[in-house]
Amino acid sequence: MKKLLLVSAIAIGLCSFNQVKAQDSAKAETTQMQKNPDWKAIKEKLNLTDDQVTKIKSYASVAKTRRDAVKSDQLLTDQQRADRIKNIKDELKSKIASVLTADQKAKIQAYRDRKEASPLDAVTVED
Repeated sequence: MKKLLLVSAIAIGLCSFNQVKAQDSAKAETTQMQKNPDWKAIKEKLNLTDDQVTKIKSYASVAKTRRDAVKSDQLLTDQQRADRIKNIKDELKSKIASVLTADQKAKIQAYRDRKEASPLDAVTVED
């Protein structure tokens, strides 16, 4: 009986460890995607032109630079910092939307309706 309990406890522990490890792996992959979006996949899934990709990359780069400046500004309170980063994210989304066609916006909305991450969700300025 003691052996059965011991084996059960070990099995539960291993399952829990594997689940945590899998969650950490998925989170690391998402973080990596945000740092280095797969532009080829984004372009193909949304049928973006080279000009659109160039503009979106530029917008994301500027947003990241602005976000980094806000994060390093020691004169801001945590709330001010959070508010400014939210504004930067909102501006990025707006600028990206301005270069997309109605069909591309519909594709993104379809991803969201299915509760899936859209290809452009990888292009962010995370905290």
